[in-house]
Amino acid sequence: ASPPAKGTPSSSPGGKPRAKGTTAKLADWPFSFANNPCIISTTSDGEWFRRRIEDLDGSETAEEIPEWVVSCVADGQLPTGLDLKFSFHLMPHPDSELPALQQGKLLAPRILPISKVLNYVANKLCDQNVEIERSKWDGQQGGEGDREKGVRADDIELLCNDKMLTPDMTLSKVRHGIWKRSDDIIIQFRERG
Repeated sequence: ASPPAKGTPSSSPGGKPRAKGTTAKLADWPFSFANNPCIISTTSDGEWFRRRIEDLDGSETAEEIPEWVVSCVADGQLPTGLDLKFSFHLMPHPDSELPALQQGKLLAPRILPISKVLNYVANKLCDQNVEIERSKWDGQQGGEGDREKGVRADDIELLCNDKMLTPDMTLSKVRHGIWKRSDDIIIQFRERG
């Protein structure tokens, strides 16, 4: 690995690592801007950080950029010890008559959107021959048409700590904002009512 560029946030004069939280400026950027790579990541609270490399001008501080990016650029080291994946359990809500899933414990990337979890639950319930009846709207007749069966993602809702999860949330946002514990997340599902 090549030595860090001079003036990077993780090295001080003399080449020793800086303390976490140091506000040194990024300077002497060692990469070409010809290919316009992007940095797309989430912060610890699940918020998105998006920047094109060409938009970084060297005035950014280490606090403005995800720590793993600074480590990769300044030290040439890939991040270690990050919770890139979370374990979680899917189970029926106590008020629900829906059955438990055959595989209720999962491991998924922390950036997985809850919309994907909704689709997963719907598909697994269908695989178990679960049916939720709903009216099929026939706009031409202006009334109620045939009854549809099966399970779609919009037939169910997911909850964590009895708080409704929205499809645009990520597992990271659920863990840090709703679950607020370090153990496996418990997500419950029930028929939308």
